[in-house]
Amino acid sequence: MSMIKDMKTYLVARGVSLPIYLGSIPADETECAGLYRYAGKAPHKEAGIECIGLQVRTRAQSYEDALAAINLISSMLGSIGDEETGGDAVNIDGTKYARVYPMQSAYSLGSDEAGVWEIVQNFEVNVIE
Repeated sequence: MSMIKDMKTYLVARGVSLPIYLGSIPADETECAGLYRYAGKAPHKEAGIECIGLQVRTRAQSYEDALAAINLISSMLGSIGDEETGGDAVNIDGTKYARVYPMQSAYSLGSDEAGVWEIVQNFEVNVIE
């Protein structure tokens, strides 16, 4: 299982047209998203659920475009397993993702020396083992 690869597959299948990078974003890339795996919470062994951290970053020439991209990705990922919105768990490449939910709202990391804006949001991904 490669959680970030699976999340990219999910997003692309739902129409995200931005280039999506895994683990790093090239410094010269301006209009894109990046997916990063990081430490999550301890697994819920009795329930058979692994809790993985996912960070999504978007980059764009304007703050508004970077924010629109992160909001689109957040709404798509946040619908996985969200009973309130009717979202179901999903199976991607043999791995069952029970729930993906944001840990906080998206926030700006500001712009770099080239004026490219970066916005980030962290998620918890619950995987059924």
